[in-house]
Amino acid sequence: MKSEGLPLFRWSKTLLFFFVDLPLVVLSYLLAYYLRFNFVIPKIILPFIYKSLPWLILSRTISFFIFGLYSGVWRYVSVDEMIRIVKAVTLGSLLFVSIIGFIYHLIGFPRSVFLIDWFIVLVFLGGVRFLYRIWRESKGTFHKMGRKALIIGAGDLGEMVLRGIRREGVPYEVVGFLDDDPAKIGRHIHGVKVIGEISRVRDLAQKEGIKEVILAVKNISREKIREITKQCQSLGIPCKVVPAIGEILRGRISLSQLRPVRVEDLLRREPVALNIALIKNSISGKVVMVTGAGGSIGSELCRQIMSFSPARLLLFERAENSLFEIDTDLREQFPEGDSIVPVVGDVLDAHSVRQVLKEHRPQLVFHAAAYKHVPIMEKHPLEAVKNNIEGTYRLALECCGAGVEKFVLISTDKAVNPVSVMGATKRAAEMICQGLNLEGPTRFMAVRFGNVLESNGSVIPYFKRQIARGGPVTVTHPEATRYFMTIPEAAQLVLQAAAIGKGGEIYLLDMGEPVRILDLARDLISLSGLVEGEDIEIKFIGLRPGEKLHEELVADREELLETSHPKIFQIRPTEIDWKDFKEKMEKLFRDAVKMGRGELLAALQDLVPEYRPRKDPSGDLP
Repeated sequence: MKSEGLPLFRWSKTLLFFFVDLPLVVLSYLLAYYLRFNFVIPKIILPFIYKSLPWLILSRTISFFIFGLYSGVWRYVSVDEMIRIVKAVTLGSLLFVSIIGFIYHLIGFPRSVFLIDWFIVLVFLGGVRFLYRIWRESKGTFHKMGRKALIIGAGDLGEMVLRGIRREGVPYEVVGFLDDDPAKIGRHIHGVKVIGEISRVRDLAQKEGIKEVILAVKNISREKIREITKQCQSLGIPCKVVPAIGEILRGRISLSQLRPVRVEDLLRREPVALNIALIKNSISGKVVMVTGAGGSIGSELCRQIMSFSPARLLLFERAENSLFEIDTDLREQFPEGDSIVPVVGDVLDAHSVRQVLKEHRPQLVFHAAAYKHVPIMEKHPLEAVKNNIEGTYRLALECCGAGVEKFVLISTDKAVNPVSVMGATKRAAEMICQGLNLEGPTRFMAVRFGNVLESNGSVIPYFKRQIARGGPVTVTHPEATRYFMTIPEAAQLVLQAAAIGKGGEIYLLDMGEPVRILDLARDLISLSGLVEGEDIEIKFIGLRPGEKLHEELVADREELLETSHPKIFQIRPTEIDWKDFKEKMEKLFRDAVKMGRGELLAALQDLVPEYRPRKDPSGDLP
């Protein structure tokens, strides 16, 4: 809620700063005359000073407000602010000279005074602002009894953190910087020395009595972050991290943004460079629909789509509570959210879908609605077939009939050589997009990615709950690996793939190197301040039904191609007999409810030939 007193407060501050500048304006004008006449102003000149002074104040006032000299914050004054001051002072001087020329024809006014005054007022206005900033930032240097801290990273981010500490007057004594760049070692940043390489963190922490370590490096490997956090934890020193640069607003660091190292920091990769203009062009001013809008991926897609100003965003979701949450969240983030339209609906209800498409005419549909939990779908294959295959097919047919321009399926790496019901149904959904792309005006495409950190039901929240209960932390297999992405990263790359897609493609998102689940569990235990084997145990429970030891990204007969984006690859899928596939699929829809489990899995394997259900040790199907 906006404070009613806030505009009055801002105006009072504006007037305060203006009345600080006003005496400087007058003083600089008088000083210009004193300098012009060697500090002895002839009496004949004094009337010219008195009668011109009001016009000077008026000229300066107009120019200062035109260039917004009081819209900035003095404590953050920079080169940009100085450029604005130069422009304002120059305009003010030109206005003043013009007025004096028009009224008095410059008779009796020494021309050099105008130039001297221009220079002095620049020095005064700029000087007082920089002195204020220096005073604000230097306050932190007097906290010699504060917590001793080390900043890791002597680049732009590290310098911003140091300025933030001093600006906000936090009782920290920054002992030094650590950086692996030899050219920086031995140099000083705002009087603080770059002491040595990052590997010295433990040694220096013990020697200097460090109480906190701040990690401020833009691009750093997860191995290096893990090494630093382990050294800090062994000494009982908190290690905080600066968020990724994309999370930082207005290009400056506030200490409130510093946070403890999280598991996603241990998996961080270089920031994904998006083609913002291309994404904006594909979304801005268009009607967009997201199915499964209340899910982890669907909700993040909605947030990012809204940032590109769609004409309308349809939140299609059958879970009422999830729909309410994403609708409320979006309206808080985007108060002008008249374009947000929540819709309760099920992709299996063709009539409901048809009515929504007819009423709102979306041009772009992101299909994120799906059952995704592997072990649960192994127990309920009929529901997986209905939701993931039939739901996709019914929705896709309605989109074709409504003239939707693009249909983007959110798929998974588990669709590659699937061994699970979930993976097989998602592979079938990919094949639906591949086949329908040849039949109508709608351009169909699919986007594959792996596990998403912190998504509903993912391994990290599961491990966190186990740690909170005191353990044990259950890991399926010591060598099991998975590909991981953050939720925002996955959503961004889906939007990018949708922007470059022409139709018929399957896109694969670059997920970096696979991560051992065991390492992930150990990292979470360590970041919780616990010791494996002492405070909490790790227990191996074996692979669950439908799970692989290692996920794959590309099937044996698929070809991987580069695209215009370095983090997105195109998969040239194997050819399918669409007519035969469609006949088998429609037969499966008719007969599935009457089939036993074995019959249903056999029919699914007939539909998706690469599906190979994993057998348990007894040789039976799971």
